[in-house]
Amino acid sequence: MEPRFGDLVRIVSTSETERAGLAGLYGYVRDETQPSVSGVAVIGGAPDDFALQVQCDGRSDSHWLPLDLVEFVDPKQKQGPRSVPDASKERVRPKTQEWQEEDLPSSRWQRFVARLRGGR
Repeated sequence: MEPRFGDLVRIVSTSETERAGLAGLYGYVRDETQPSVSGVAVIGGAPDDFALQVQCDGRSDSHWLPLDLVEFVDPKQKQGPRSVPDASKERVRPKTQEWQEEDLPSSRWQRFVARLRGGR
C-alpha cells in the first residue's frame, strides 16, 4: 500500500537514511511534492520526481523522502500507545520512563524566554 497524508510510516534503512539519523524511525506523512517544482531537498534523491514529507515521532523537524524509502505501517502493528498531541502541552519522558505533560507558556515570546532560562 502506498503511503499518503496522515499515514503512519517507517523509514527504510539505507546508507542515506542512516547518515541522516532516520533509519528505522516511525513517523507520519505530512505532505507530498514534486521536488522539481518545489525545490525541496530529498534524502536519497527523487528519481520519480515525487517525495513525501515525514515527521518522525518525538522530533519537531520533518524530512522529504522518496516512496522507496518509506514503508506504510498499520498503526495496530506499532508497539506502544499513540495519542494525538495537544499543542498546549509538552511531553516529557523523565528517567522514570513515564510520560508526563507540562504546561507550556502561552505565547511564542514566553516560550522563547523560558528556553533561554533553561526551561522547556
